[in-house]
Amino acid sequence: MKDLKPLLLLASVFSSVTADFGIGTITSGKYYVTVNKTKWFTSGNTFCNLNGNTHSAITFDIDYGSSGLDKLGPWQGDRWVFKDNDTTVEFKMKTYQTDKIPAVIFTMNYVTAAKGTKATTANKTISGWPSFNILDLNQTVGYLAYSADMFGDRKKMLGIWGPDALTIRDGLDGTGPIVTFDKLGNTFLFAPLDSFMTTSYSIDRDNSTISWGTMGGVDEIPAGFTYSVIMVYSDQGVNGVFSKFGTIMRYYHDKNTERQKTDVSLNYIGYWTDNGGYYYYNTEPGKNYEQTMLDIKQYINKTQIPYKYIQLDSWWYYKDTNAAVTKWEPRPDIFPDGLVKVGQELGLPLVLHNRYWSKDTPYAVNYKFLKGLGLSVPITTRFWDFLLQRAKAWGLVVYEQDWMYVQFMYLEVMKTNLTLATTWMDAMAKSAENNDVTIQYCMAQSRQALQSLKYTAVTQGRVSDDYHLQHDQWKIGISSLFAHAVGVAPSKDTFWTTTNQPGNPFNTTEQYPALQTLVAVLSTGPVGPSDKIGYTNKDLLMKCCNSDGLILKPSKPATAINDQIIETAFNDGSGASGQVWSTYTDFGEYNKIRFGIIMVANLSKPYSITPSRASLDVEINQYPDSVIYDSKNMTKSASFSETSPFTLPTCLLNNANYCLYYTIPIMKRGNQTIIIYGETNKFVWMSSQRVAKLWVDDDNVAVTLRGAANENVTFAYSINGVMNTNTYTIDAKTHCVSIVIYSSTGKSPIPANFNCTNLLHTSAKHTKKAQPRQK
Repeated sequence: MKDLKPLLLLASVFSSVTADFGIGTITSGKYYVTVNKTKWFTSGNTFCNLNGNTHSAITFDIDYGSSGLDKLGPWQGDRWVFKDNDTTVEFKMKTYQTDKIPAVIFTMNYVTAAKGTKATTANKTISGWPSFNILDLNQTVGYLAYSADMFGDRKKMLGIWGPDALTIRDGLDGTGPIVTFDKLGNTFLFAPLDSFMTTSYSIDRDNSTISWGTMGGVDEIPAGFTYSVIMVYSDQGVNGVFSKFGTIMRYYHDKNTERQKTDVSLNYIGYWTDNGGYYYYNTEPGKNYEQTMLDIKQYINKTQIPYKYIQLDSWWYYKDTNAAVTKWEPRPDIFPDGLVKVGQELGLPLVLHNRYWSKDTPYAVNYKFLKGLGLSVPITTRFWDFLLQRAKAWGLVVYEQDWMYVQFMYLEVMKTNLTLATTWMDAMAKSAENNDVTIQYCMAQSRQALQSLKYTAVTQGRVSDDYHLQHDQWKIGISSLFAHAVGVAPSKDTFWTTTNQPGNPFNTTEQYPALQTLVAVLSTGPVGPSDKIGYTNKDLLMKCCNSDGLILKPSKPATAINDQIIETAFNDGSGASGQVWSTYTDFGEYNKIRFGIIMVANLSKPYSITPSRASLDVEINQYPDSVIYDSKNMTKSASFSETSPFTLPTCLLNNANYCLYYTIPIMKRGNQTIIIYGETNKFVWMSSQRVAKLWVDDDNVAVTLRGAANENVTFAYSINGVMNTNTYTIDAKTHCVSIVIYSSTGKSPIPANFNCTNLLHTSAKHTKKAQPRQK
């Protein structure tokens, strides 16, 4: 056995950061992770199950050092081989050496087929690679672990890494990500790189180790099967590590998020009827659902609220006594005239909900279903083509697959087979892509959330419990980090826009309608109220969108700042003691001009914030100086920079719905100081859905606004402290209006033929004209 290998410090990888992250290895297969030459993690128990035996505390006689180039870039690595009779497995470790890939990838490869691999329960793993000691840290480190459904939000845990981490939910609920961090920004994220539906982590509570491997119910592995786990590092805290993780994962799996731009439910406001909505299993008195839906349409027409779709939840199709779906088609007692005709009369496309399938579904006669106790799962694209093509005749544009957790956890064959769970999800997504339908995942486990990286059609996912089931259901700042990383728009679910809605089935009220509405907008997911007819606060709702219902949103979802996560984990007063989220809108491809938003709620004591603490700093910033404004008082501003922090005052829910702040770059041209506020009567003052182009050069500052034909837009800016707030009308032909804020030459920098028509969201094409009901 050789002596300790030289530490593989990734200096070239981290040339732009302040901390040295390294991984050291020993030929026996032991390894450790360092930050600033201080050990954070030491390897635990490398093991694997082969031929009915568990081979634990594996050591290796030979270390094969290697290097190479793959999709992620150049790497250096180590490879160890273990044999048991005729079965051979490899354990690999790669470290990457490019500025954008601060990562280590651990891979286990079954060189030959393996039998007798299953663990004592499916909640354990059949191997342990990588494996780390939980109690062997020289630093005080916090952790964040996603677990269970709603993209891991339902059972997520935060605390101090050590004995407390032994209580993290593992096994079939344990896919991750797991994030560990200190108060200086040093952060590691661990998650499967591939084989998402079969990879878990398992905690050995007797030996205080955490290990990743294939789920414990699998008893046979074919030759060539691999799984990989990625460890990503950032010195920019939890937000920074998720940004790097997301960039790596979306690139590695070719996740294309362009479909989000044409998903009508992500770009326009719509009306929802799901759990928490007024008409969830509830109709207007003395009326059936068909009449109620048409009454909603009449109310939409009367109020001119620009809804562009309607969501129908689980109340419209056939279910058995276990509430499992037998036939996904409209019941005649719900829609006596049929959904095709009702859809025509509504004149709006549909988001259609579905849950888990009954074991007695008649569709299983003609299509292949996996059957279990009480439920079944379809696994052929042919079935999904039948289902979605028929639903498109009803008006389907978004398919909402709910209860995903149940379909995986309660079908035993899913937990013992390496391919069936992936086959199920592949078939659904492939059919959706082929039929121009997008998908929302609901009640999705972390493994299913990660699997969405492979599917263009999956554009959105629920990251919270159902509306009204929890008083703090709106708190999605942490779960949105994960969803955004995998290229999915986070959904907070529906909401009410007014407090009192008489006769609602939940016998409750909404205390914070403005907060609920704001969170929906800042999520970049669906904005879908579910009010009683006659009880929508239109003025509040229209702060979300333009006159045509197009949502005016930021460039990314609002997420909890690092110091909120630190305080939640450490609970020692060192961070932000409440909900503090940030987001922004960026203009410019390289030299970004960033307009920031900081949302605060339930902050129990003042907190000093800077651009970096809010994750609003940019790498290449041509406007390092900025100002910050309180949305409730635009007459006052304060400097906002790393050397001029801003103190967020206490903001309790019993005093206000929320506190909202906007950060604006200061532009200087000659002796002119220019501040662009934007559309201050909306939640997002500067949205790329409104500002088609920001024209900035040495001589000019101008904006081109876009919108609906003849829409009036109020837009504000100041020059040398003099406020200019004017109303501009969008041209009916070009869908644009341009404003020259400053020009040293007196000439407009905007081309005379600039046209916004080709910049309009194509999701509007799904909207259809309502057909009048025939008497």
